[in-house]
Amino acid sequence: MLLKDTHHLIGIDICENTILAVELAGSGKRYRLKRIGQVTLPKRVKGETVVDDPVIVSEALTTLFRKKKFGTRNVALAVSGFGVTVKNLSVKRVDPTLLHDRILRIAEQQVPYPLDSMYIDYRVLGNSMHPPGQMDLLLVAAPKSLVNKQVKAARMANLTPMVVDVAPLATANCHTFNNGATTPAILLGVDAQSVAVTVAETGAVRFTRHVEMDLSANPDGAELARVFYETTDRFLESDILQDIGKVYLYGNLPQLGTLKNEFTKEIDIEAELLDPFGHIAIPSKLMSRENESLIGPQAAVGVGLALRKRMAP
Repeated sequence: MLLKDTHHLIGIDICENTILAVELAGSGKRYRLKRIGQVTLPKRVKGETVVDDPVIVSEALTTLFRKKKFGTRNVALAVSGFGVTVKNLSVKRVDPTLLHDRILRIAEQQVPYPLDSMYIDYRVLGNSMHPPGQMDLLLVAAPKSLVNKQVKAARMANLTPMVVDVAPLATANCHTFNNGATTPAILLGVDAQSVAVTVAETGAVRFTRHVEMDLSANPDGAELARVFYETTDRFLESDILQDIGKVYLYGNLPQLGTLKNEFTKEIDIEAELLDPFGHIAIPSKLMSRENESLIGPQAAVGVGLALRKRMAP
């Protein structure tokens, strides 16, 4: 079969109020949606989110997987929010055997938390054009407590976490797959309590920031524009984003379409809702009323995770 793939992952996006799971079939540039589903988490109790409770999350995951009958129990997870650090850096090239220690020294300067409380990862992006003798790398750090809670919940639901990503990178992966990597873009992830601002360029994340912002009662395009400009100011005035194409909005805020329209009136850059399925085929049988609301901007993180691959055995 053209779309046969025995090493795919289920992308699981665990939010404060919901868990959304996406299963894709395919490879390369040819994918189709195989299954998608969502389960609602209980409301907050005494100011704490139930996402911090692995038992409740695992029960929700068990219910979701039983209902949707996903084709594998291998999953990709994502973490986000305060404490998650993503840095795009240019550093002096070193011998590969010395790189790990070099990264740890860099992380001590770039990560504003004790390193023993964080998981640290990195990816070498290639040699820097300017200045010579440097290399570009992506540094990622996430609190161990945050990662461990999600991994524990997945394992309690008899799932096998193969990848733990950070949500901005997963969304950038989704954006690049569907829209290409030639034009810089800004991705705005909006939920009821916060906004994630991500600058993506040539397929890489150049910057990401998490900003607290309550949009649950009154989606305010002007307020979102203010946060947008304050957060991206140094990029919008640099050569990096002089040719920025669009701002893409995604997330599970019910009023996201209205917010996008109001936000567009406030900025000088074209804005649109991110379509996670722009280049992913959707079988007609999945276009049910139940799935209709899921096949849209709120699936961006889940799709980005589902596009990830685990290593073949």
